[in-house]
Amino acid sequence: MASDTHTIFPEAGQETQAVLKAATLPPAPVLARGLINELDELETPFILALDDYHLIRETAVHDLLSELLRHPPRPLHVVLVSRRDPDIDLTWLRARSQVTEVCTQELRFTKEETAAFVQQEMQIPVDDSAVSALLQRAEGWVVGLRLVTLSLRHRGSVDLSPARLQGSVSYVTNYLVGEVGGVALCQNRVCY
Repeated sequence: MASDTHTIFPEAGQETQAVLKAATLPPAPVLARGLINELDELETPFILALDDYHLIRETAVHDLLSELLRHPPRPLHVVLVSRRDPDIDLTWLRARSQVTEVCTQELRFTKEETAAFVQQEMQIPVDDSAVSALLQRAEGWVVGLRLVTLSLRHRGSVDLSPARLQGSVSYVTNYLVGEVGGVALCQNRVCY
């Protein structure tokens, strides 16, 4: 269940909340400074997780987050999950080695990982051509591999030949298009 800072730290951010209720908002650097000072007073570390950050279109939000990251409060740790590079300046954090980036390529299974996974799921030895075909079809995504193995088991098959795998692709495609939105098809960053 998601929580916000006000729930976790009821006394935190009261000055910032008052500023947000004003008729005119101050510029992002001014707002960020106040928020940074208030958050810096907290003793307990916490994580701010922003999922689907790629959906944020407001420049003011990007500006505020950039300021927060430029001068992060001690207890704050930020996790951004995005299907593309966020519209914030990460140069400063990269230069100071204060950012860990996980890209799509790092989330995809290698050929060896694919072979081990399929052997574990199917309980049969897997030849090199089947592993290559599976890896190509699922583009290394473990959920795609899982769906292919489920499809084969559902059909009562342990045949991992490329011809037999062709029918399992619809499970993978339906999932990737419906749930992931085509992340497997792009080379952009997934999370930061």
